[in-house]
Amino acid sequence: MVKTALVLAGGAARGAYELGVWRGLRQLGIPIHIVTGTSIGAINGALIVQDDYESAQEFWRSLELNKLFNIGDHPEEPKPRRIRSTYLKLSKSILTEGGSDVRLLFGGLKHYLDEEKIRQSPMDFGLVTVNVDERKACEYFSEDIPEGRLLDFIFASCAVGPAFKPYVIDGQRYVDGCYYDNLPVQLALSKGAEKVIAVDLDAFGIVHKKQLKAAPALTLIRSHWDLGPSFFFDGEQFKRNAQLGYLDLLKAFHHYDGQAYAFEAQTAHSLMNELMAAGKKLPFLEITNSRFIFLQDRRASRRLLLFLQKRLINKTDLQDLFLAWAENVGEMFELDPLRSYTLEAFNQILLQGYEEVPSLDLPGVSELPGLQGMQSALSGTGISGFGALRLQFAVYKASIKEMFTKSVPYRVNRRSTIKYLVNLLREHTEEVHLPMLSNLAALMPAEVLGALYILWLQDYR
Repeated sequence: MVKTALVLAGGAARGAYELGVWRGLRQLGIPIHIVTGTSIGAINGALIVQDDYESAQEFWRSLELNKLFNIGDHPEEPKPRRIRSTYLKLSKSILTEGGSDVRLLFGGLKHYLDEEKIRQSPMDFGLVTVNVDERKACEYFSEDIPEGRLLDFIFASCAVGPAFKPYVIDGQRYVDGCYYDNLPVQLALSKGAEKVIAVDLDAFGIVHKKQLKAAPALTLIRSHWDLGPSFFFDGEQFKRNAQLGYLDLLKAFHHYDGQAYAFEAQTAHSLMNELMAAGKKLPFLEITNSRFIFLQDRRASRRLLLFLQKRLINKTDLQDLFLAWAENVGEMFELDPLRSYTLEAFNQILLQGYEEVPSLDLPGVSELPGLQGMQSALSGTGISGFGALRLQFAVYKASIKEMFTKSVPYRVNRRSTIKYLVNLLREHTEEVHLPMLSNLAALMPAEVLGALYILWLQDYR
């Protein structure tokens, strides 16, 4: 039997994402034999080994109201204000008390955790903490922990300073395992793991990338989206993160396509075929099985392809780059990442959003004062040399500012920039080389890629 390990990172409030990953694993029936975790990953890991999804949900619901710093529930207040209040209280606790007791936040876990079930589970459970007094990392599986002390070592794994004071066990001080290994892949491998599903919350802590590379059959799950502040415990944010984790698990195991968004299976392949079929007539793009050139410019093409590659996590095929290209536009038009899409529905929503964007009519460059004009304006002032040059640039910058203030009555944003670039591309479809667009690709790759995709949707699909 091949042993599969689930490795869960620390990240405090971001840990609801791991609950969504677990939901996806249950739905797909993927067997787990080893679970290791650090900090909130240790809490979630214990609940998973206990195999009680309902208790895990109840525990996370109990964290909805942040009682750690005696902050009342004011859902009517704007989210940024509630986050600010939380972190102000956190800072005060650190300065006046040296941090809080981790049990004030996670103490309710004792009502949902059954140590006996964990010890009798067919799944192995391991966690990471750090002994401050002995200055050593402690990697324990449940059988290494004395009877009745499992909850204490889970709390110790969560005691991240300076937010929390060290957790004391038998006179020894322990702190969060994130200071040693926030994504304990090696601990799972030491137990004989042959496949690893690692969930990275992109939070504070040490992640040993060499261990990730050394892990056999690694599936890395990480959100494309921001999972929010680590110490803001909010019910709506929990629901959002859990849904993101659920969809990302299904994407990682090919139930859906995509990275930032969830598309029905085979969408990436379909989109690639469509774009390659249109490649012969689509301007600014040359696509074959071995060639992918944007804007007839290798430098610009490398910059745009690198931008798309950075969006990929588990996938490296050419078809995944095409879907990342579409997702880039969806992100700029703020499509909802919490649902699944067909390619047709996704593109339709994109075009609807695009039509609602006002055109960006920038004044011509001819309206700006030239260098000769500025020199004439400075003649007779007695200013010369470097001082004159600085003043010339100051006049130039002031002119640009005045031009935009008077001529562009609305805020220039990424969507309106895309619309401007689409119109620019249309005007130059007969030109083979466009150095101007190549430079723009280097400066704003997301917007240029967005414009190329919209142009394809509107004129060449």
